Amino acid sequence: MTVQSLSIEVHERRSHWFEVSLAGRLDTQSEAILSKHLAFLTSRKVRALHLELGRLTYISSVGLRALITLARAVRDGGGAFSMSNLQPQIAKVFEIANVLPKEEIFTSVEEADRYYDAIQRKELAKRTPPSES
Repeated sequence: MTVQSLSIEVHERRSHWFEVSLAGRLDTQSEAILSKHLAFLTSRKVRALHLELGRLTYISSVGLRALITLARAVRDGGGAFSMSNLQPQIAKVFEIANVLPKEEIFTSVEEADRYYDAIQRKELAKRTPPSES
């Protein structure tokens, strides 16, 4: 979907694990479209939402607020939230705003996958009784 100067691609990578790629500008005009386009995520059980931002070239304060709101909604529903491939200017906005924990920002989708896989292995290990030798 392309609206104004923002392109949005949504992929369900695994059951209830979504990757959203944004390209272009996330500003006052495009934020409303992004929020409307991703509203379905609040009605579904989202285990993880990953934003791939490698092609996002600009983010305004309104766009920043939209991503923070999205992250909060996913976390409040028990899901994990992460972002990757932030362009230097986008990373600087998040750094200055200091609004998201550093562990939610990854250099690539692969790094985020490794992080999520490690979390899942730890959770499974907690539930698996030790084997008797």
